[in-house]
Amino acid sequence: MNVHKETITIASASEGEEVRVAGTIANTSAALDAMVRKLVSGDKRPSFMYETVLGRHLRGLEITCLAAAPSLIPSKSGER
Repeated sequence: MNVHKETITIASASEGEEVRVAGTIANTSAALDAMVRKLVSGDKRPSFMYETVLGRHLRGLEITCLAAAPSLIPSKSGER
């Protein structure tokens, strides 16, 4: 998840698949809840990686969360 003041862009990938953008939503609890419901199907429970403090809300939905510090995400020199 790429979180901004107004929006959250969510990408997803299953094992062995390429990453695809699942959508961009408003940065609100209601929009996040709706996207989580859309991504959860049957026995599948998505795990989320994010770079801000959304963990408390997602953990309240019993979703696995991993926090990533932007400074620790590998990138090429000069890339933002």
